[in-house]
Amino acid sequence: MDDEYIEDTDWARDVFDASRGEAEPVWGADVAAITRAGDRRRRLRTVRNGGGMLGVVAVTVAVAVTLGAGTTDYGSKPGPAGGWDKRRLQDVFQYAAVQGGGGGTGDVDFFHHVPATAATDVAALIGNLDPARAHLKGAPAGPARGRPRIVSATDSGLKGASIFFMGSSWTADGSYPPGADAQPHQGARVEYNFYRDVNELRPHVPGSDDARLTPMPCGLSVDMTLQMRAPDKVVPKWSECRYTVLADGSKVGTTSAALGAGMETVAVRIFADGNVVSVLGWDFPQESVDGTAPPGTVVKPSPWSESNLRAALSDPEVGPVFPPMPAPNADGRMLAPTDLGPDWAFDLGMQSSTGEFVMDNGCSPDHSVFGLAPGRGIQYSGTLPGGTAATVFEGEYRLPSGSGAATMQDARKYAQGGCDPQPGVVFSKDTMSALPSGIGEDAFVELQPQQAMARVYVRFGDTVLEATVTRSDTKPLDLTSAAGTAWLERVARQMAAHWTHP
Repeated sequence: MDDEYIEDTDWARDVFDASRGEAEPVWGADVAAITRAGDRRRRLRTVRNGGGMLGVVAVTVAVAVTLGAGTTDYGSKPGPAGGWDKRRLQDVFQYAAVQGGGGGTGDVDFFHHVPATAATDVAALIGNLDPARAHLKGAPAGPARGRPRIVSATDSGLKGASIFFMGSSWTADGSYPPGADAQPHQGARVEYNFYRDVNELRPHVPGSDDARLTPMPCGLSVDMTLQMRAPDKVVPKWSECRYTVLADGSKVGTTSAALGAGMETVAVRIFADGNVVSVLGWDFPQESVDGTAPPGTVVKPSPWSESNLRAALSDPEVGPVFPPMPAPNADGRMLAPTDLGPDWAFDLGMQSSTGEFVMDNGCSPDHSVFGLAPGRGIQYSGTLPGGTAATVFEGEYRLPSGSGAATMQDARKYAQGGCDPQPGVVFSKDTMSALPSGIGEDAFVELQPQQAMARVYVRFGDTVLEATVTRSDTKPLDLTSAAGTAWLERVARQMAAHWTHP
C-alpha cells in the first residue's frame, strides 16, 4: 500500500481508536437501570447496529478479507455526470481517502471494501466542490494494491455496515509540499460521512444523560471530534440550521461555527429512509489544543461556505449509501410513537427481541420465566408528562401454552415490593396498581421508583405485552400524579387497541 495513503488514514484511525475503547458490541438499552431493577439476566437480546456517534465506532483495520461472491469491478465503471465528467469511479481515491467506518458483523474492512454508492456520492461531491480537481487530494496515484476495491453495497464484505467516512485535503495548487515529512492535511480539509440511520445521530432523549453535552451541528452528531473535546476546549456556537426540502423529499440542512480565526461549515442531507450524507469543511488543517484554528493556518478565502456545501449535497447524483433500517411495527400491532406523546419517536437503531419474562423483585428464588419463544420488541424515546426525559421498551412475551393467567398472577404478586438485597435498591418501594377491566384480559402497572422505572402489563391469552418506562437520568421516577397515572392507563389502552385492531 502507498506510504502516502497510509499517512492519509493514520490520523483518522488514531481519532477513532481513541474514542472507541474496547471493540465490543454496543448495548443500546439502559443496562445500568435494568441492573438496579434486579434484572440480572438480560431479557432483551439487543445490539445497536452501528452505534454511530452515540458511543462506539468500530474502526476497520486494513487486513485482507474475503471480497464476497460479487466480482464486478465497480471501480472501472464511469462515475456520475456533472463535475465528475463520468470519469472512472476508482479515480475518486486520488481526491479522497478512506478514513474508516463501523457497524456490520465485526469483519467489515472499509480499507478494502468501499460501497459503490458511497464512491459515487463522493465523486459527485468532489465534482461540485472542486470541478477542475485542482485542489482536493486523497491518496496519491500509485499501485492498484494501494486502493480499496469498490464493491456493491450488498457485498458480503459490507454486511450490516452502517457508518462510513472519507476525507480530502484542500491544497492551494493541488499538490503536497515536497519532502519526506509531507503530510496530506495542508491547508483546509473536508470530510464526507455516511450513516444508515439519522436516529443514531440524535440524542436519544433531549436533556438526558445520553445527550451530548457539546452542541452538535443541526442537532446531529456528525462530527466525532466534538464529542472528544476536553471541558476546557472552545465550544462551537452553531448558526441556525437552515433546511431546504429537495424534489425527492430529502432535506439539506447547513450550519457553521467559528473556531477562533477559523470556521467549520457543515451540511447534512437526510433521506426519507433515514440515510444521512454529511459534508464537513474546515478552513484550517488541524485544531490547536483548545479546539480553535492555530494562528496563521486559516485558508483565506475559505474554500467552504454553507451555500457551496448545500449545492454539492443537493446534487441529484447524491443518494443513500446503506440499505434502510427495517420498518418498525409494520403490522401495526405495537405502539405508535404518538401513543406516547407528540415528541416521541422510534429508536430505529435498536434491534430487539424478547425471551425472558422478568419477575425479579430482589427475592430468591428468581421467579422469572426463561427460554421463551422469541417475541418482538420496539424501543421509543421522548418525554413523560412534566417533561422528564425517558425511554419506553414495548416487548411481546410469548408464554408457554396455558400458563398466561397464572404467570400474570405471579407477576402481580412479585410487583408488590420485595426483598432489598443491595443498599439503595429499595425493592420494597415497588407498588402494583390494577388497571380498569376491559384492557386486554388482564392489565396492571408496576411502579419501581428507586429503579427509575415503571412497567405496564397487558395480557392476551398466553401473550403478555409489557411497556417498560425508564427515566433517562436514573433519578427516582414518580408517575403517581394524576397526569402520570392517566398517561400509564392511556399507554395500556393503546397497547390493547393495537394488539386487537392493528
